[in-house]
Amino acid sequence: MNKKIVAALLAGTMIVTSVTTAMAETVPSSKEEVIYVNLTSGGSVREMYAVNIFDDKNITDYGDYLSVELLNTTDNINQNGDEITFSSSADRVYYKGKMKSNIMPWNISIKYYVDGKEYTPEEAAGKSGKMEIYFKVSKNEAYDGPFYDAYALQASFTLDTEIAKNITASDATLANVGKKKQLTYTILPGEGIDTVITADVTDFEMDAASINGIPLNMNIQVNDADLMNKVDELLGGIEDLDNGADELNSGVNRLSDATRDDLQPGVNQLNDGMKDLNDGVLKIQDGLDELNSKSYELTSGSDQVLSALNTINSQLNSQEQKDSISQLVSGSAGIKDGITNLTGKLGELQAGVSYAKFMDALAAGSGNAITAETISRLKDSNTQIASLLQSSNQNAAAAVSSNNNVIDGILGGINQYLTTVNTNITALYQGAQSLNTEYAKLDAGIRSLAVAVQQLADGVNQLVTEYGKLDKGVNDYTEGVAKVIAGYSQIVTGTSDLLSGSGELRDGTAELVNSIAELYDGTSQLKDGTGQMRDETDGMDTKITDKIDEMVNGITGGDYEPVSFVSDKNTNVKAVQFVIQTESVQIKEADEAAPVVEEKLNFWQKVLKLFGIA
Repeated sequence: MNKKIVAALLAGTMIVTSVTTAMAETVPSSKEEVIYVNLTSGGSVREMYAVNIFDDKNITDYGDYLSVELLNTTDNINQNGDEITFSSSADRVYYKGKMKSNIMPWNISIKYYVDGKEYTPEEAAGKSGKMEIYFKVSKNEAYDGPFYDAYALQASFTLDTEIAKNITASDATLANVGKKKQLTYTILPGEGIDTVITADVTDFEMDAASINGIPLNMNIQVNDADLMNKVDELLGGIEDLDNGADELNSGVNRLSDATRDDLQPGVNQLNDGMKDLNDGVLKIQDGLDELNSKSYELTSGSDQVLSALNTINSQLNSQEQKDSISQLVSGSAGIKDGITNLTGKLGELQAGVSYAKFMDALAAGSGNAITAETISRLKDSNTQIASLLQSSNQNAAAAVSSNNNVIDGILGGINQYLTTVNTNITALYQGAQSLNTEYAKLDAGIRSLAVAVQQLADGVNQLVTEYGKLDKGVNDYTEGVAKVIAGYSQIVTGTSDLLSGSGELRDGTAELVNSIAELYDGTSQLKDGTGQMRDETDGMDTKITDKIDEMVNGITGGDYEPVSFVSDKNTNVKAVQFVIQTESVQIKEADEAAPVVEEKLNFWQKVLKLFGIA
């Protein structure tokens, strides 16, 4: 309610006041008129009031009213037909008259559609969906007066953004007023409007729309000097155009010669070249098809290689394989150590087995040591015994001699045996040394083999990784070949189209030669036309000035002098203003019985009551 009161007060402030000299009773008093029009939500006129404003004391006014009422004084007011008279001591006095006629200068229509279906304003209230509000203002042919062509309208719609979303209004100026969106339309004199407001609504309601009508006073000045300079430039341009048309005609003639002598032979050569290009492209297509046919073999073979490498890699890196190599290295080291020990023992045996060592061993015996000297003495004793026995007993001497021979034989046999054994042990020792040397090489080879196997495993592992990339590259390559073939088919199609196009170009060039000849005829006609245009633009400056004046008058309403809306007899009117307002679109609530209380209204309440908002 407060916002509506403020709107009405603001409308009241638009009234322009002036002081005039009191006139005789029979002469209409100087005044201002504010015409209040109450519309339905659809734009139809419900009722019209005129609020007349005077600065005189003794008032004579005219108007065809159903009733009249002073708004700010309690003075008596007299209505005699269409003549209204009263006297007042107030400096400024207001009276309203309810008009008999509801015809105003504009036809206003507001229609409501939800989801494409039209509803009356009462039916549209509370609807949800896609809302379309069609707003139209046009001239009321039933009214004969100057206001439609002299007055501008400012229409304002207000939508609550809590129930209306996605608001669009292409012809309006949109502004936020709190949580509401205000849509303002400016309609120039003599111009109507036919527009639409759209929004997504929920439980649709809309405040009253307001329309104010005032004469449009715009101080528009046109710089005729600047404009005429532009007109002179235009006329000079027309002259240049006429000269240019002649040059164009000559240029087209030269172009005709060039297309016939140069362009057409070149286009024929281009067509021949396109034929060769098309043949080459087809050969490349055949090669690509053959290359693509090998793609499966390439990808399949690469996949088999990758699978084999994965198998080798798996075996080389298995724990069983690593354990076997570790056991081989460990066993070889044990064998090497055994051979080394055996060689050492054989060396010791070779050094200890000899006749000299044997004799040393006999000499080292405890208690009964036998040395070479002992044996020599033994032999000497046997010789002496033999000599002693020789004379008496020949056989005993022989036995002693035989015993010596046995001793020599035993010692000789032992010497020979030990020498042979030493020789064999020496050979065995040398063989063991050779075995030790060679096995050391074999052991080193086994250790190198273990390292090499690990390096092989690492290398195969890396090879598997890198070959995986290669295999992916092979697949990418074959896919790329397929894509190239797919793309190249477009090239084949394109070259075929180019060949077809070059043939059309060749044919078109021939037509172009003929067309240029026709163009030459056309440029000749253009030359004639520019000459005619130069003649017809003579006096254009005056025509432009007249047209500008007409346009300015159309925008500003021309040289409008205020006239009364309510009666032609009111010849001393300073200003007329229209304040038009529709009903709001509200969801109806259940009526509640309330007692009617008569109350006295002040001046502003009476003004507000004109719109049903007091």
